[in-house]
Amino acid sequence: MKTLRSYFIHTIYFPIILSTILLCAFGSVLLIINSRHHIYNSLNNLAQQKSNILEINIEMVEDNIRNIVYNTELQNLLIQYRDRNFSTITEARIQFNQTINNVALFFSSAENIVIYATDGSMVGSKYQVDDQKPAKAQEWFPRISNSRRNTIWLTDLGNTEISQGQRYFVCTVATKILARTTSEKARVGDLLGYLIVRFSFLDLNSLLQTEQSMYSNYLVDDNAVILSSNLSDSVGNYDPVHFKSSSGAVRRINHNG
Repeated sequence: MKTLRSYFIHTIYFPIILSTILLCAFGSVLLIINSRHHIYNSLNNLAQQKSNILEINIEMVEDNIRNIVYNTELQNLLIQYRDRNFSTITEARIQFNQTINNVALFFSSAENIVIYATDGSMVGSKYQVDDQKPAKAQEWFPRISNSRRNTIWLTDLGNTEISQGQRYFVCTVATKILARTTSEKARVGDLLGYLIVRFSFLDLNSLLQTEQSMYSNYLVDDNAVILSSNLSDSVGNYDPVHFKSSSGAVRRINHNG
C-alpha cells in the first residue's frame, strides 16, 4: 500500500507541477512578447518624434532658401547683371555679397551661399569661394538645369568635417532662381540664375540626441549614407546592411524640394 500511495501522490503532484512549469513558461513568453512590443512602440514613438523635429528644421531650411531666391533686391541685381548694367564685375559682386549677407543673416547652417548668373558667372557669395569655375563646369549643374523641383539636396556631393571634436556632414543644396513677378524686363518663371548652398548638418546632430543611451538615431539618405546622428563618429559612413533593410523604426522625411 505504501508503494501504491506513493505512486498516487506522484501522479497527482506531477500534473500540478507540470501545469505550474507550463504556466510560468507561458507567462515568460507573454512577458517577453509584451516587452518586445513595448520596445517596438517606444522606438516607433521616438522615431516619429525625431522625424517630426527634423521635418520642421528641414522645412525651415527650405524657407531660408526661398527667402533668398525670391528676394526682390537679389532678383533685381540679377536682371541688372543680365542686362550689363554694372560697370565692372567687382561692382556687381560687392552689391550681391551685401544682399546675400543681409537676406541670409539668420541662416546659420549655411556654410556658404553662392549665386551664379544665367551666363554661368559666379556673381556673389557669403564667403570667399576658391572654386571659380563657371556654373556649367560644376558637378551640380546638369542635375539642377534639368530639374523641375524647387530644390535638390545633392548629398552625394557632400563630405564630412570636424568641429570641436564632432564630425558632421556638409552637402550641396541647389536651386534655380526664377523671376517671381512680371515686369518690363522679366516674366514670371524666367530663369535669372542659380543658388548654391553648402549646408551643414551639425545642428541636426544635436537634435538627434536622446536620453536613452540604448538607442541610436540616424538621418540617412536614399543611398544609405549617414548624414546626421547622435553618434557623430558614424556620420558619413555608408551602411547599406542596416539602412537598406527594415531594421529598427524607420520614418521617411518629406520636404518640398
